[in-house]
Amino acid sequence: MKTEQLENISRTRPKAVVGGGEQAFLFVIHRNVASPLHHDFRLEIDGAMKSWAVPHGPSMDPTVKRLAVAIDDQTVEEAVRAAGEGAILWDRGTYECVQARDGRPVSPAEALADGRLVLRLHGEKVSGTFALQRTGQGKKANWLLMKTDEDGTPHRRTPSRARPRRPRTDS
Repeated sequence: MKTEQLENISRTRPKAVVGGGEQAFLFVIHRNVASPLHHDFRLEIDGAMKSWAVPHGPSMDPTVKRLAVAIDDQTVEEAVRAAGEGAILWDRGTYECVQARDGRPVSPAEALADGRLVLRLHGEKVSGTFALQRTGQGKKANWLLMKTDEDGTPHRRTPSRARPRRPRTDS
């Protein structure tokens, strides 16, 4: 899909309702060649592209948690045109918020305000269920981006996956 097609979709498409009544929203990931190299992870929320800088980009390994530093939001048009300005469009697609509270779906804006956003990405390179978890309070709070199990729970290491420890030798 070319940038022009993505721009057209972002301007004209209605919000698509997907299974279970969730709405599909736009996401883009830019590979930013600024120093240091990082990926800008952007989610369409309330008409703007909420953005995080993610060193090394998102991981498909559920045992890996990536730091996600909140950066300035962009308009949808700015986000889809950012490629070529020191960044390349690395991935794009749609996502839906898969959280519920009291039996009703939670909007991405509500989930973000609560400090935990569980979403299902449908991209060309990145797909599956991910969580953004706030790690502190305040305007400059950091976040963690992690791949989760399909029900939205973070993956926990089991003893068989834990790194082996060297036996202690007190001699």
